[in-house]
Amino acid sequence: MIIAAALVVAVVSVPTVGGLMAWGLAGGDGEPKNVVLGLLGALVGFGAIYNALVSYRAFWGIPDWAWWLMWVPPIAGICGLILARDEVSPDESSSPWDWAVGLAMPLALGLPAALLWASGVVAPAV
Repeated sequence: MIIAAALVVAVVSVPTVGGLMAWGLAGGDGEPKNVVLGLLGALVGFGAIYNALVSYRAFWGIPDWAWWLMWVPPIAGICGLILARDEVSPDESSSPWDWAVGLAMPLALGLPAALLWASGVVAPAV
């Protein structure tokens, strides 16, 4: 049941959380502010698709390395959020609420990995 929840969360995250965050990091309607943000946006977008595929594959078991790779999109999203802060012009101020929502998005990308770990389908080496 937890694996099914991870799959649903991962599939829903692809167009919503992953797509929007990748679009924002990659420059939105324009060019990326720098190459690093563009690459982080690609990691978030393609990583969200990867998480959905691994969550589906989890019904039959997944290796540890595949589970560890599921953490790339949330980490890339958090790094992009931190690095994008330097790219905001002085006349574009962000409220603490904006940053809280921005932080919640990459954390949501980590939810499928956390659910798969909770289901016991993968036992990461400690």
